[in-house]
Amino acid sequence: MSLATKFGNLDVYLSFDHSQLEIRVLAQMSGDKLLTDLIQSGEDIHSAVGHELTGISIEKIKKDRDTRTAVKGIHFGIIYGLTAKSLFARLKADAAERHQQFDMSFEDVERLYNRYFDRFAGVKKWLEEQVAFAMEHGYSKTMFGFKREISQVADEDRTTFWRNQAVNSPIQGTAHQLLLISLAIVEMKKQTYNLWQRMCMEIHDSLVTYVMLTNLPAAYKQGVYLLETDTLEYVKRHWPKIAWKIPLKAEAKVGFRMGVLVEGYAGGSIDEFIENWCIKNREFEKKMKKQMQEDLV
Repeated sequence: MSLATKFGNLDVYLSFDHSQLEIRVLAQMSGDKLLTDLIQSGEDIHSAVGHELTGISIEKIKKDRDTRTAVKGIHFGIIYGLTAKSLFARLKADAAERHQQFDMSFEDVERLYNRYFDRFAGVKKWLEEQVAFAMEHGYSKTMFGFKREISQVADEDRTTFWRNQAVNSPIQGTAHQLLLISLAIVEMKKQTYNLWQRMCMEIHDSLVTYVMLTNLPAAYKQGVYLLETDTLEYVKRHWPKIAWKIPLKAEAKVGFRMGVLVEGYAGGSIDEFIENWCIKNREFEKKMKKQMQEDLV
């Protein structure tokens, strides 16, 4: 008897999110041609950008942890409005938290940071425009027209600098609203998304539903269509002036509990998923047991 037959009536968590959504929103909002072309190529965006900045092949950067991590950090640093100095400190802190060594110097990171704005001039121009807009109008705006007040007056309750907010709010606000559109479509098209009718959580940039294990492959296909196709069709129909042209990409995680989810599920064998989950769950429990023993010392 196969594992799928034996355990098919059990429920699993199916979690979906838009891969690299903020970067895709940045490309759409800035209209930067090079960033748009790289995303549309289908290549790993961090490795593709790394190639543009260093000349090193995409395949080599995929295997070069430090360079890819730095490029990824630059992208998210831009989204959060970080300077080169702040970005370097963040990369070092992140590496330390993962118990990994980060071998790039500040000069290396600064060089990549500055090179990024040389190559992606459209992004640089857009960032400057967002700061100027917030300075003049006192608010930032998402692509869907939602506004956030941006005050230049010091506020002890605010943990971020207003210039950072002026850049970050339009990107993350737009990204989150795309996810909310996906959530609304599930409610409006209950027959099309019949396997997504037991939604249990919306976590920042993820939708999570309960799915009977035997229905997992079909639910996966519905999730991909929802996040990659149907959401954009809805945007194009109701906000035609946006002229959306950046493709969206969905990624799934699956597991019997939220603390242990298998990444990269792509609608394949249920038996293979169960085996992979059991391996990951054993590793997780071993790690937790070790941590508990260390805490008791």
